[in-house]
Amino acid sequence: FFEDGIARIQLIGQDLCLEI
Repeated sequence: FFEDGIARIQLIGQDLCLEI
């Protein structure tokens, strides 16, 4: 459960970095 949440946060973070 926690690992899945962390993975999603990492993916979202990567998307935000790419947009900037």
